Amino acid sequence: MATLLKNMKISHISLVGAAANKRTFVYKSAGTLAGEEVKASLSHLCKSLDHHMVYGVVYSPDEIDTQGEYSTAAEIEKAAHGFLADLSQRNVDVEHSFRPEGAYVAESWLLKGADGRFPGAPEGSWAVGVKIDDEALWKSVKDGAVSGLSMAGVAEKVREDDGRTFAKSLFAALADLVKGAPAEKTEKKEPGAKKDPEGEDEDRMTEELSKAVSAAVTEALKPLNDKVEKMERRLESVEKSRGSSQRALDTALDDELEGVL
Repeated sequence: MATLLKNMKISHISLVGAAANKRTFVYKSAGTLAGEEVKASLSHLCKSLDHHMVYGVVYSPDEIDTQGEYSTAAEIEKAAHGFLADLSQRNVDVEHSFRPEGAYVAESWLLKGADGRFPGAPEGSWAVGVKIDDEALWKSVKDGAVSGLSMAGVAEKVREDDGRTFAKSLFAALADLVKGAPAEKTEKKEPGAKKDPEGEDEDRMTEELSKAVSAAVTEALKPLNDKVEKMERRLESVEKSRGSSQRALDTALDDELEGVL
């Protein structure tokens, strides 16, 4: 059962270390924004040494993370625009300290297609370019001590079923409705009674209508079912990849970050 992140309010973007482990971090956002804490996976940084810039993806659409959460391209677009509208460009910190660290978001955009700096990032991903003015921080970036990008904020979390229950119930209701129509009109005939040609024609037409409606409903629901199955496969893959070792790492990480939270 995936959880959809809606109305995300990203207050800070953070430069962090050890991005290669692909763990998920949870941080409280600064301020009193309404919603639940956002769980953000680390993203690799792409560096521009000549311009003291680093680039990374803040969030990508329709990718279920290790916490079973995801967001859509439309919601991510709202979050990206909201970050700029709130004048949060200078809310760039290190390891989610919530203290300005001599860096700011100089570029922000939504991917319109493949980008060589972010292999595998889908269209609709929110990417940023962070300009680093602080020399000590830039040295940490060059030395590899800072190698990832994360985010902090809050969001509304819609804990939904995968849509399959709705699809099945809709199909069943329509099918029952159509199949029930002739039953209401069918009269019990006495043994030996002559068949009514008009009644037979009506029954045959109703049966054909039932089949046609059922086929139309199945075809209409096919895109939804395909999407649901794709999301299920992604979630199963994530759950398998975590395993017992990842759960142990998550527990240790939670203990380590207890002071931050």
